[in-house]
Amino acid sequence: MQSIYTTLGVLGAIDIWIPFVLGHQLATPARASLIAIRALFYVLTAIRLIETIASSQRVSARMLCLGSAGYIHLGLAVGQLATLLQVLDSDSFRLGSFSGGEELVARLTYFAIVTIGTVGFGDVVPGSPIGECFVILSSIVSTLYVSLLIGLLLGRFIRARSEAAIRSLSSEIGRSP
Repeated sequence: MQSIYTTLGVLGAIDIWIPFVLGHQLATPARASLIAIRALFYVLTAIRLIETIASSQRVSARMLCLGSAGYIHLGLAVGQLATLLQVLDSDSFRLGSFSGGEELVARLTYFAIVTIGTVGFGDVVPGSPIGECFVILSSIVSTLYVSLLIGLLLGRFIRARSEAAIRSLSSEIGRSP
């Protein structure tokens, strides 16, 4: 699994530069493949971060940072997947005031972050049933991510507090005459 993850990371880093080198003139299948590689990398990163948090025994600043990083990676993954969907079906989203110089991935990553953050400004909206299903799925996944993260962190925090209270009570009982 580690070698697949590393390979995806290297390919994702390289493929970011391919459109700039080739002048943004990639055929749809090649463009879709590059976007899918980045999306898979971001999804796997978010999953690995949750696994790391789940295996931790206590809440720490590192765990809080990992939870935040996982949420950001979730937003990046949703942005990549929305871009992939738009590349494969140009009617998936209505992009609002999309300027010609703006990258599609930047516009749809903005949309993804606004969507998973439940803000929803309405400037980018689903334009087809598949786009609507994607937004619903993204909203559900992000809500589940936050719920899982809060449950894991709160569970660790409560357990640590309970153990500390039990130790304190035990030491008090041991000192009483």
